[in-house]
Amino acid sequence: MAPKTATGSFEKSGALFFSLIYFFLNALAETSATVNSRAVLLKQMRYGFLHPVSYVIAQTIADIPVAACQTIVFSCLYYFMLGLAKTASDFWTFFAFVFVHYGAVQAMFRMIGAWSPNLSVALLMAGSGMPVALLYSGYAPTIPTMHRWGSWVRRISPSPWALEALMANEFMDINLHCMDTQMVPSGPDYQDIRYQGCTISGSTEGSDVVSGTTYLIDVYQFFPSHIWRNFVILIAFWVLYTVIAAVGLAMMTRESSDSYGRMFKKGSYSDSASSISTISEKNKEEPQMSFTFNKLSYHVKSGSSEKQLLTEVSGYVRSGQLTALMGASGAGKTTLLDTISQRKSEGRVEGELLLNGKPLDRTFARSCGIVLQQDVHEPTATVQEALQFSARLRQPADVPESEKMAYVEHVIRLLDLESLADALVGAVGDGQLSVEERKRVTIGVELAARPSALLFLDEPTSGLDSQAAYSLVSFLKRIASEGLPIVCTIHQPSGVLFDMFDHVLLLAPGGKTVFFGETGKRSSNVAEYFARYGAIIGENDNPAEFILDTVTEQGSTRDWPATWNESPRAKQFGKQDYQLERKGSDVFKSG
Repeated sequence: MAPKTATGSFEKSGALFFSLIYFFLNALAETSATVNSRAVLLKQMRYGFLHPVSYVIAQTIADIPVAACQTIVFSCLYYFMLGLAKTASDFWTFFAFVFVHYGAVQAMFRMIGAWSPNLSVALLMAGSGMPVALLYSGYAPTIPTMHRWGSWVRRISPSPWALEALMANEFMDINLHCMDTQMVPSGPDYQDIRYQGCTISGSTEGSDVVSGTTYLIDVYQFFPSHIWRNFVILIAFWVLYTVIAAVGLAMMTRESSDSYGRMFKKGSYSDSASSISTISEKNKEEPQMSFTFNKLSYHVKSGSSEKQLLTEVSGYVRSGQLTALMGASGAGKTTLLDTISQRKSEGRVEGELLLNGKPLDRTFARSCGIVLQQDVHEPTATVQEALQFSARLRQPADVPESEKMAYVEHVIRLLDLESLADALVGAVGDGQLSVEERKRVTIGVELAARPSALLFLDEPTSGLDSQAAYSLVSFLKRIASEGLPIVCTIHQPSGVLFDMFDHVLLLAPGGKTVFFGETGKRSSNVAEYFARYGAIIGENDNPAEFILDTVTEQGSTRDWPATWNESPRAKQFGKQDYQLERKGSDVFKSG
């Protein structure tokens, strides 16, 4: 507890100033949050869901109860720990000013984030502006000692007004006393107060008491009569910053709506319509591909024994078809993808792999395109240059240069990358390209190599929102229609995405086949198949989630088909004993 002395006055003023610094630091996070929200807000604005002005106003209102809870908890602990004035009015005045100051500072940092072109600039402005705003609050240096050329800063910051009110609220009703050792002169021979003075600023000769109001005016030029005037000023700052933030966010969101912070090289995108048309027609005339895998098993060494990751998995892929490999985490989706694409260099593979009815040769891996989850590119290259480099490096040397470049233009048009052809790819997370656009570029790099067999993709929709995932799968459908078979792993797709796949191969834990076949219109084939064994998919259910839950709830320690009748879901629809037929094998044979 700070004493009411010269030393105590410095302690109290510093403690009151710290309460403002604490919430200043808390509000600093609003800067990065505002910048990061623009990408999502842009999509919502495009769909007419939410306007940036509405977003700022709604966020400000929603922050009020949260800020009130934070400040009341802080005030209850901090106020009485310092031993400040113990009256109800003084406490609630302290709380009111800390709360309003916190709201104003949040709005200030939100304003900085709204007007900043990117996160780096926003953090620079917020980080450099915070100490400047606090420096001219009037605590150190005080107003009488403050340089006039910089004192204008305290007119645009909420902290000076809050500090004046907090200190006036504490000091206006108390008197500060000088101890014997603080009197001038002091010592054993100086006992007559008429010839002594107090070291506290604002004291008078012959008195060891200084009123708190006199101390504030003399040292800080803070006036108790300004308390509630400053309260109105803080609310005005809160409103003003909110309005400026709303305007700034609306303007900056629109400015970045089409560019996503991209950088373009000089020049324009070249169009090769005639060449593209020729390439497209040539692709359609190429022979149909069929890729089959029958009773495929995969074993890896685990200590002194072997562990089986895939168990007699069968399926097929044809030209123009989009096939999904699905299953719960650990079911073996990626393992199966790596195995059929010949990317496994360890372990033991059993089963039969055929391309157009013939065993695979050593050139199979080179004739396939593989798109992994990591989108690794040269950041200083443009989208068009990345595809051209892949075409030059990976297409056969006997293919003419003009045909390679024409095919690159065809891929750019196929993936709707015309507007991004001259944009720098950039690094992940730097804002040059969105996640969905980078994934399209990655697919384009593989297509530019002109794979003649298949295109494999490992969870291409991971990290995308529903709209971006739908857009990406639509592009995959467009690629498949060109005659290239596509196989991709997919994790928890929406019902709409699930219905876009021609075939689905569902794996249970342990790499066992649960279902393989055509999805059917609105997933009718999948629904009918599972309904025969008690798992009825409702009209409003997501088929993908339903079948994954159905399989996952059995656990990895059970043989799913044999023990399905013991599961909680089976009991819900009625217990029955049966032996699950291998639908996948039937479809495989018929194909």
